[in-house]
Amino acid sequence: MHQRRRTDGRSVVGVCFTFVVAKYLAQATGFDSSFVDVDVDLKFTREPEGAKAVRGSRMVLDCSANSSNGSDVTISWRKDGEALTPDSRRLLLANGSLVIQQFAKQQGDEGIYECIASAGRYTLVSHPAELEEAVLGTFSGHPSSMGIPVGGNARFKCSIDGILKPNITWRKNGVSLSPSERSIQLSSGVLQLLNVASSDIGTYSCHASIFGREADSHVAELSIESGTEAAAPVRLLSRPEDQEVRLGSTVTFECLPSINGYSVLWSRKDGAAIPRDRSRTFGCGNLEIQSVRLTDVANYSCRIANVSSVGAQAKLTVTGTSPIPPSGLRAHSIDSRSIELTWDPSPAFVVGYSVNYWSLPGGRGRQEVVTRQPPQRITNLQPFTNYTFFVKTYNRWGDSEPSQYIVQATLEDVPVVAPTVHIDPLTATSLLIFWNELEPHEARGIIVQYKIFYRKQDAATPNEITVPGTVLQHDLTDLEANERYSVRVLAATAAGFPRLQDDQWPWVSRIVGESTDGEGNANLEIHVLNATTVQIIWGPPKPNEDGLEICFKLFGGQPKTVYLVADQTEHILDGLVPDSDYEFEIRILLTDGNNGDLYVRTVRTPPLEMPPSQPPRLAPLILDAAAVNDTAIQVSWQTTAGDAGSIVGYVVRCVPVSDRSDGEKLKEIFVNSTETSAVVTGLVPMTEYEIVVQSYYGNGPGPSSSAVTCHTEEGRTLSA
Repeated sequence: MHQRRRTDGRSVVGVCFTFVVAKYLAQATGFDSSFVDVDVDLKFTREPEGAKAVRGSRMVLDCSANSSNGSDVTISWRKDGEALTPDSRRLLLANGSLVIQQFAKQQGDEGIYECIASAGRYTLVSHPAELEEAVLGTFSGHPSSMGIPVGGNARFKCSIDGILKPNITWRKNGVSLSPSERSIQLSSGVLQLLNVASSDIGTYSCHASIFGREADSHVAELSIESGTEAAAPVRLLSRPEDQEVRLGSTVTFECLPSINGYSVLWSRKDGAAIPRDRSRTFGCGNLEIQSVRLTDVANYSCRIANVSSVGAQAKLTVTGTSPIPPSGLRAHSIDSRSIELTWDPSPAFVVGYSVNYWSLPGGRGRQEVVTRQPPQRITNLQPFTNYTFFVKTYNRWGDSEPSQYIVQATLEDVPVVAPTVHIDPLTATSLLIFWNELEPHEARGIIVQYKIFYRKQDAATPNEITVPGTVLQHDLTDLEANERYSVRVLAATAAGFPRLQDDQWPWVSRIVGESTDGEGNANLEIHVLNATTVQIIWGPPKPNEDGLEICFKLFGGQPKTVYLVADQTEHILDGLVPDSDYEFEIRILLTDGNNGDLYVRTVRTPPLEMPPSQPPRLAPLILDAAAVNDTAIQVSWQTTAGDAGSIVGYVVRCVPVSDRSDGEKLKEIFVNSTETSAVVTGLVPMTEYEIVVQSYYGNGPGPSSSAVTCHTEEGRTLSA
């Protein structure tokens, strides 16, 4: 008797999905944003960025997207949530970028811009990009005159209002003052002069500049007072002030003693350590913290060493931070294909939430649009599969850390296929029926029962036998000798038996009492050569053997027959279906016209070998950009060796960094090239250009390089 044993244990396995944020909800597009199909794989290669715009300048908001399956991508824009129609001032370039010819707040150019990429019925919306007019404000604070004893410290400060933070430098007696160990200039508009000497006597003013606009503060005078500062008790000339900064930025706290030479000690009021790798003290007591994190939020205290009564503190808070992760994540299985998630909504305003999930051992990802509020039902899952979930919160500055992880399984479903059945003879009136255990993705649950159907060939009604789900074989006894019987098996989970079509559930037949290992020619071999071809070898034949009758069929398919004569001891069968089970019945034909022994073999063809996956497309790397003359720049770049063969060309884009001083707008220059170098002509002398190279493939654009800048040489003077 042939034994077929079931392996112990069963793991819940499925396909991996990743449910990530697909930017922001496309409400204004009229698109049903329930999900974005992974087969489209629509994604942005460049998104617009917010900026401060000078009135009358030319602004470019970049946007480009592609789809992995080659679908055409359409780019459109909206402003402040409303669809934006291009006109003579706002141009939509062929590459998807939006150009505002002459930025003007009065023309309604300030606002929130979003790029919308569409491919068929699928849509992505970019991060919002805010454009604000850059205006140099007026001075709200001017430096004040003061007299300082020799050896003391002096401090001047100026402040200026406005949207943009201008570049502030200091001047002494009308000449720019360079920073030094004794002359500390802070970005907040503060000038600290340490260990004042008679050489420091003079007038001081601060100079503000931005985008070609300049302004000067009032003048303050520094004089030397008689006596020495050391004779007076030390005090603080400046105390640290409460500050709000962006996540990842740099913050500076002042704590300046009136007398030089005193040490300043900094600490956090909560007792936590100030990170040494991201902080420094400089000057005479200033504390700088770089790459500010949420963990840096605290009250900071400074005091003068050995003078415990002189000190101050200030609070650091962080704005524009990543949101807080969702809490209270819960999951409920709806059916075999869907799970519903819910969580506690964030008390702060959020753009939305993304649900991330996967199953083991892994698989291809999906992308779905972010949801505004819980609950969120996740559909199109695999039955009887464990999924791990976490949720992120999104606001305009980015995403939160993941929430806590939870695991939830989908419910069981009925199997999608029937087991593959095999038959071996036992006696003249019995057969051994055995079948393969279903793969987890085929079973879609725990198999609790098998139902065996068997009948004599062409009988109208089959017999039924039910066995437990732990059994993978059964003996059919009391059969009629020399009769052909057909058998098939159906499996059931707790969800029940499936309803399959006959072609999904084939009968397997066998004549009772026939041997599979006859005493005739025992030298019969079947070799699998590849996914579609097998080789049959037999012989040498005995004197009474006249040839072979080879009957083979795909399980559930129609049989085919091939005849071999006695001296034909080898045969190639091709055109088979890859990754499939075939049943061979090979009978020896005798010289007297009778049938000899029957051999039954089951052969499985291997799957086709798939070609290697296409390597990812990598952005070109600009090697050099150099001015050839006053109107031309030569650019050279390289790409990866594996990527170069599929690239059909490149586009070099030169964008002027700023317009001419007389207000004339400079144009972008585009050059096509099939080589890895190009000369861009028609440029303006003595002008800085930003250069980007983008690769193009047969099915669309590829990624762009990082930008580099280059100046054209000095040439003729341009007329106004």
